[in-house]
Amino acid sequence: MRAAGFAAVLSGAGPSVLVLADGPGRRLEAARLAASVTDTPWEPLMLAVDFKGGTVREHMEDAPQPASPAK
Repeated sequence: MRAAGFAAVLSGAGPSVLVLADGPGRRLEAARLAASVTDTPWEPLMLAVDFKGGTVREHMEDAPQPASPAK
């Protein structure tokens, strides 16, 4: 994976491969690459990550707060 330009790590718990890709097309490309280099079946899980990262929202002390989701 790394030789193909993907940021990837291998975990023995599973085993699992975590690949960080910068878009849906690159995620699919990584899944195809993994399938092409092994005869062991892999299950690709395409997990989306918020590309904007953290955001800051202003908070006014006396402003009403949104309701918490029901548990």
